Amino acid sequence: MESQTLEIIRLGAPRKACILMVAIYSELAETAARLAEEIDLPLDIVQGGIHLNGHILARDHEDEYDVIISQAGTANAIKEMVHKPVIAIALTARDYLRAFQKAKTLGKKMVLLSHQGEEQQEFEAMYQAITHDTALSFSYTCREEFDSMLDKVMTFGQDYALIGFGGCVEKYALSIGLPYVLVQSKEKHVREALLAARNITDLNARDAMRSMRLASILNYSREGIVTVDHQSQVTVMNEAAKLMLDLRGQDVLGQRLDSDASPAGLTQLYGDGQPVVNKLIVWGDKKFMVSRAPIHFRSERSETVLTFQGLSYLQKVEARARAQLGAKGLFAKYTFSDIIAVSKPMKEIIAKAKKFSRAQAAVLIEGETGTGKELMAQSIHNESPLRDGPFVAINCAALPESLLESELFGYEEGAFTGAKKGGKPGLFELAHNGTIFLDEIGETSSNIQGRLLRALQEKEVMRVGGDKVINVNVRVVAATNKNMYKMVRDGQFRSDLYYRLNLLTLHLPALRRRQQDIPVLMEHFLAQYTEMCQREPLTASQESLKTLQEHHWPGNVRELENCVGRSVILCDPGQDINEWLLDSVGEQVRHFQEAREDESGEEEDRLTVALGPMKDMQQQLISQLMKRHGGNKTKVAEILGMSRVTLWKNQRDRDNGNA
Repeated sequence: MESQTLEIIRLGAPRKACILMVAIYSELAETAARLAEEIDLPLDIVQGGIHLNGHILARDHEDEYDVIISQAGTANAIKEMVHKPVIAIALTARDYLRAFQKAKTLGKKMVLLSHQGEEQQEFEAMYQAITHDTALSFSYTCREEFDSMLDKVMTFGQDYALIGFGGCVEKYALSIGLPYVLVQSKEKHVREALLAARNITDLNARDAMRSMRLASILNYSREGIVTVDHQSQVTVMNEAAKLMLDLRGQDVLGQRLDSDASPAGLTQLYGDGQPVVNKLIVWGDKKFMVSRAPIHFRSERSETVLTFQGLSYLQKVEARARAQLGAKGLFAKYTFSDIIAVSKPMKEIIAKAKKFSRAQAAVLIEGETGTGKELMAQSIHNESPLRDGPFVAINCAALPESLLESELFGYEEGAFTGAKKGGKPGLFELAHNGTIFLDEIGETSSNIQGRLLRALQEKEVMRVGGDKVINVNVRVVAATNKNMYKMVRDGQFRSDLYYRLNLLTLHLPALRRRQQDIPVLMEHFLAQYTEMCQREPLTASQESLKTLQEHHWPGNVRELENCVGRSVILCDPGQDINEWLLDSVGEQVRHFQEAREDESGEEEDRLTVALGPMKDMQQQLISQLMKRHGGNKTKVAEILGMSRVTLWKNQRDRDNGNA
């Protein structure tokens, strides 16, 4: 036969195929290509069996594939030449029967062509069992034997027909005028071979990924990691272990720890191999904290894992952790995405706040207690150019003036009794290149307000007891639940500081003015507290939502969260959460009403009037009482101890005077 150059046909490009099929006849290649496309399998195909050196090509390209598929003698030949898994496409008795029945219709003597070995014996036995006839049989093991076999076949007359497995033999048989019957597998068996190959490649991929993951964990770990098998041989050692034991560039794997060539440091850390946890071991001038753990396989100890770290490194880590714990709170954890809102007022506020974030000017956030002022402040910081800097928050109402001053601006050593040795930096210094959040700024004294004004104007602070200024680059975000404009008007807050803070102002609406947000906030808090309490999901009814939306919510979002959280905690499994929600809201309403009644009861005995002529003060009393009691002259006259006529005359004189 003329030699041909085989070519690998790549399917499913650009994905790299991990499976090679050596197809021994064209129909097999076509079927495999179609099935591979159906099951989305990257497959490379080469068409040609032993007679075209398909097995040689498979050997030469073995390293490129995880698994090789072929059939009959070609599959057997490939198995003997490669170390990769080889899947042989199954040939069943039914496949042989179809070929033999077709051969019988030719009315000729049959010549069986097959690869030498068990396949040849099975082929002959199957032919005799099915046809009850005998046939000439030729076998081969290589290309040369195959060519020699074909030379013998050429001497046969036209009374013979050939039957075998290779498709290329068919072309040769036809060229010399001999009929040829091809034994073919059913499509089902081709599909099964492809699926089996995919299982192998998937398993290989998982093993490779697992190995890469393990290698990454080992080599990126700062701990030294070594594994030693039951024969005291080192099986794994990561880079950190080599570095700590001065073994860089040495190949320790496979060495026995009980040999003279074993590294002294590793031998000492391994010791007797018995399990220990965080044991201090000294090697020369180095100290290590060592742990050993046995690995058991099938109830027998197979390996021991040794992990260790330098004591000096652990001490540095501990010191760093303490420093970070000491700086707890110097970051903002909330962003605008954490603000739950669907109402138009809040969406407008958020949009405005995002614009404010881009600048580094001071921001004043106004709103009632519980409206989320700090949440907004943290979101502004995390959206700003200073997001990578610290976020420092302080409640100005929580500390007395002297302590607040030292917290904000720091102090020098000896500044006052109890001052820390070396002094202490203030929050403005800690917030350098970041944001400081001054909550309840309206509660600060005039002295603190003056120092804050200088910090904003000059971007510098001076510690308490200090004699030098410290430059700070800090953005100030302040918040208050008071009417700052009224405080400025009444002289309770410095106007110059107010206008410094008031450049960018956000007015957070009360929850009662953003009722559309109540259902989504309710859903969020229900999910949060059910997860925290490890409860099944709970849902609020429309009746509950309506009641919640009608409630005044003097405590705003914080009050709503408390109401939902309390209801989830008190609601037993199987109970209706809505009953608890309604009871909780009802309790809040009762407390609010009682507080208002107490407040109005206290005010009933007091009125405030401006100092002036007695007649004017009397008119003020009458006007206020008339307003309080809805114009009931009899009631007002009774309270003032005068007759209705006298009261009427006073009102008339007032009206005439105004006229």
